[in-house]
Amino acid sequence: NNFNPLPQAYVDEFVPIRDEVVELFDKAEEILSGERYDQVGLILAEGNDVKRRLSEIRHGEETNLRKTSNVRIELLYMNTLQETQELVASLRHMLRATAKFES
Repeated sequence: NNFNPLPQAYVDEFVPIRDEVVELFDKAEEILSGERYDQVGLILAEGNDVKRRLSEIRHGEETNLRKTSNVRIELLYMNTLQETQELVASLRHMLRATAKFES
């Protein structure tokens, strides 16, 4: 994989969302290790919001893909957004399953 670095605008857009995803995983770890399953709903709601915003960004990038001269960078960024969205979806699925198992 020999990609050019992402433009700073993409980095500036992605870093806050990346930080939110890391925080979601940290909160989930605290909830699960503390067996506070009644708080799972809060993380599910936050995760849903992050997934929604990632989806909005991805749809915007699909429009940019048609206009760009550097398709590789657009595809790299879209892939990063999609994989991040999948991480959040997997976390939400795990939390729902754990909450059902523990109730």
